[in-house]
Amino acid sequence: MFKPERFEKKKRNFLDGGIITAPDNLRSNTVTATTADRIKQSLQTVERISGIPTQGEQHRIVTIKAIVTFDFILAVLATQKIINLYIAVYRIGKKTLTELIALHKSRDIQNLFFLINIGMQQLTPGVYEMLDVNKSANWRVVTAHTHTKIILMETTQG
Repeated sequence: MFKPERFEKKKRNFLDGGIITAPDNLRSNTVTATTADRIKQSLQTVERISGIPTQGEQHRIVTIKAIVTFDFILAVLATQKIINLYIAVYRIGKKTLTELIALHKSRDIQNLFFLINIGMQQLTPGVYEMLDVNKSANWRVVTAHTHTKIILMETTQG
């Protein structure tokens, strides 16, 4: 009666410089986003948009599809250290959080402040536990009913 629905596999898309815009099949705990080449490519992509904001300036990026905001953090870290990083998200992935923990422990990011959706505790309890375990004076987590994606950072250069 009804024909089965056909699903097309996502194809990898490459921008100039070799940046993959489709998800890569990373295994758990194998984040490769911190390689020097990836950071340089991320920085070049951000600079093509309009450059890293100067002191007192902010950029608002509106996209049609999902965007990997972690690339912006890596782009800034390619040239300077981050003193304060404020992240407001609906949910955060385990791989991204693992990488943020490593950057925090290496002091590339000194202070991390999270605002995450209250539903994350039920949706991904393992990831929420990772957030909660790392709480300290320079790692704070606040939960609220939110559905935003905001990243604010204060760097060594402003």
